[in-house]
Amino acid sequence: MNADVPIALLASVAISFAMLTAPQTSLAQSPPTTRADQLFKEGRDAMGRSDYPAACSKFAESNALVPRVGTLVNLAGCQEKQGKLVAALSTYEQAIGLAEATKDERRQKAVEQRDALRTRIPKLTIDASDLPPAARVFLDGELVERDKSRDALYVDPAISHTIEVMCHGRERTTTSVVLKEGEAKAVSVSVGEAVSKPGPSGALD
Repeated sequence: MNADVPIALLASVAISFAMLTAPQTSLAQSPPTTRADQLFKEGRDAMGRSDYPAACSKFAESNALVPRVGTLVNLAGCQEKQGKLVAALSTYEQAIGLAEATKDERRQKAVEQRDALRTRIPKLTIDASDLPPAARVFLDGELVERDKSRDALYVDPAISHTIEVMCHGRERTTTSVVLKEGEAKAVSVSVGEAVSKPGPSGALD
């Protein structure tokens, strides 16, 4: 009988360990969801106070922990309130993609909100047809591919956007443009004057 005692004790310990580890695994999985729910609630509260920067931050943090269609739609709406319409459009696209992947019935609503937003976003076309092949065009610091420069580019309304043209041997040119909601505008750009080269004596030609 004494020989059976260690075996019984080992079995008891094994069962106790299994019982303890099961809840720990569950608890380890629950905090992200719980934290995501809390952040979402804080985001909704911030929206109610019209504190859109805080609300957008909370929604983004919540979605980073647990991606959800509702969280993305709320984030997009928050971005709209801030005038960040291009970012909101991208967020609606993410919501639609997630809704399609998860068969979420809110997909159609997200599509309608995205389509309504599209009509409000200004469209800027950069006419670079007169530029030499070596010239590069930048919009707000981002390189614009030459084959896409004739396409209408979405930009946020009511803020200044900067178009820069850079070309070796030429002065940089800068153009600023502000568009209203729903406005479409085409802007022609060109290279700057030739850069003067120093002569043999160091004087400019």
